Amino acid sequence: KQFIKFYNAQLTQHVNALAKGSVNAIRTKETKTLNNLMLIALQSNTYAYAFIADLDNNIITDINTDIKLNSFSKETFFLPQEKIYLGKIVHEIIQPIMDNKQHLANIHVAYFKDSFEAIKNENLILIYSFVFLTLFILTFGVLLIINKIIAPVCQLTRTITEGSLEKPLRIDSEITVRSDEIGDLAKAFEGMTSQLYSAYHKLKEDGQTLKKSEKQFRQLAECIDEVIWLKESSLQQILYISPTYEAIWGLSIDKMYEDSKSWLENVHPEDHQKLQQFTKINLTKNEPYN
Repeated sequence: KQFIKFYNAQLTQHVNALAKGSVNAIRTKETKTLNNLMLIALQSNTYAYAFIADLDNNIITDINTDIKLNSFSKETFFLPQEKIYLGKIVHEIIQPIMDNKQHLANIHVAYFKDSFEAIKNENLILIYSFVFLTLFILTFGVLLIINKIIAPVCQLTRTITEGSLEKPLRIDSEITVRSDEIGDLAKAFEGMTSQLYSAYHKLKEDGQTLKKSEKQFRQLAECIDEVIWLKESSLQQILYISPTYEAIWGLSIDKMYEDSKSWLENVHPEDHQKLQQFTKINLTKNEPYN
């Protein structure tokens, strides 16, 4: 519909220009000039005929002299009117040729409907081709974005999520060699995971060393006839006490873990306060006592 509207407007302007251009030639009766103007209108095979008729409906140009004007209207039509010419459907525009307010003649211009349809189809083909080309470019652009940006990010994310601290993270070199933000991100992640890997394995080694030391300590503590105990610095909680505690003191180890002061049950009540104060002072100063 927009194409038809545009084409009709273009045709109307064309006819209007011919009408204005023929005013002086009609005044001076320069038939040759008028004929040239009509030939300009008929240069395209789209147009069926073009002629100028006076107010008595007589053709005053030498083009399309075979036309019988009795079948043509004297009225003017600024919009195309459909009629039959040479057995074909044509759309005709009739515009008045005016000199100021004086009506001098009428100009008739018509184009074949089938030619118009052919032009419309050609334009539709051009439009569809343009749309297809645009879609192709957009699709290519999207695929390029996916290949250059989204795919590397997804690959980087997958590598990170599937990574493990048990082995160093290795990101594809195609990503790390990039000079853009994605490459910087990949290198930063690789450096960070490398540090995490080193810290994790150092912590793991320290833990194994600690377990080994604890095992050796327990073996030593359980094989001597002395009571070995570990207590936190606040003196509120027993961390470890050797099994010989029950044999020597006659008290339950479980009770000692529950109440770190239960060992005082075997101390004379008059010595409780003095012993607790002495123990607290020496432990606070990190000094051994006997």
